[in-house]
Amino acid sequence: AQGDLEAAIADYDEAISLNPDYAMAYYNRGVARKTDGEREAATADFEQVLSMEVTASLAEKAKKQLVELQRSQAAWGKWTQWPTECPG
Repeated sequence: AQGDLEAAIADYDEAISLNPDYAMAYYNRGVARKTDGEREAATADFEQVLSMEVTASLAEKAKKQLVELQRSQAAWGKWTQWPTECPG
């Protein structure tokens, strides 16, 4: 539920404040933010993971999350671009 996501994000914020090099906390916070609809914040977290020295597996997971965000953003953009004038 919404409260669970907010609590998880707060926990990841705390973990990151204690250890800014904890890449898995950025990744998990990104997943929670993505689930919560915070696209820009999630993107920033996944990009942070990719800027760190991480395992190939974690880097691949972060890349997949970014691709999903980009695809969903592109699909959403198609639905929000309505014509400004009515034909005829």
